[in-house]
Amino acid sequence: MQSLTDDVADPPADLTFYHTVEFGPGRWTAGWPAVVPIVDMIVDTMATLDFRGKRVLDVGCRDGALSFEAERLGAAAVLGVDFDLPLETTRFLTGALGSHVRFARRNVYDLTPAQDGLFDIILLPGLLYHLRYPVLGLRRARDLLHASGTLLVETATFADSNRFPLLLCPTGDASPYEPTSCSFFNIEGFVQTARSLGLAVTAHRSLLNLRLADPPDDAPLPIDRTVFICTRDSGLDDVTTQNYWDGNLGGPRPPNWKGEAE
Repeated sequence: MQSLTDDVADPPADLTFYHTVEFGPGRWTAGWPAVVPIVDMIVDTMATLDFRGKRVLDVGCRDGALSFEAERLGAAAVLGVDFDLPLETTRFLTGALGSHVRFARRNVYDLTPAQDGLFDIILLPGLLYHLRYPVLGLRRARDLLHASGTLLVETATFADSNRFPLLLCPTGDASPYEPTSCSFFNIEGFVQTARSLGLAVTAHRSLLNLRLADPPDDAPLPIDRTVFICTRDSGLDDVTTQNYWDGNLGGPRPPNWKGEAE
């Protein structure tokens, strides 16, 4: 990625941006202000990882702010995918930033190692809570991850006491966000689901740090935003993971939730 320059023209007035991206010195796209703190939290977490020379996948990339950030941090190759990719905005930003990030209109469920290869770092921001099949989405990401790779997941989380692993699945107007937001893990629910897929959560941080154990009946559902850093769990092999999800009781038995063999 080249340095920012004043030579870039302003984006066309009819372009609508999701991300707030600096495309010239002191010049920013007019993204959604509500998502800026979330993106900032993800960017801060990305700064703790080593992107130098890495192959990176950004799933649910939107305008590509995190794809461009991965490139800025030294990634050798970055692929940004989104089911509803805004081609005009990614085209403008790629040109303005002198970027080599590649973008493609793809669905997370259709990504495969055979077609897409393996990645050193996978970003899964702001997508999981929109999926009616969130475990399958996580499985697709896990299958694309190198054995020594890192998966960064950011999602809306149901903020409770974390006494039990939970997945909240509202429909329609019952969603605390809007109708397409239908899968809210609490933190323990995500950690244990990741574990069942052979992923270990090594760190996590939340934006608001809500911890409401028993909200009033008429209170809105407490929803936070949380970033999880996951790595492939060396204590859980692919055969065990596959047998667990296939219900194959004749194969190796899965570990219990404490990470020990049953």
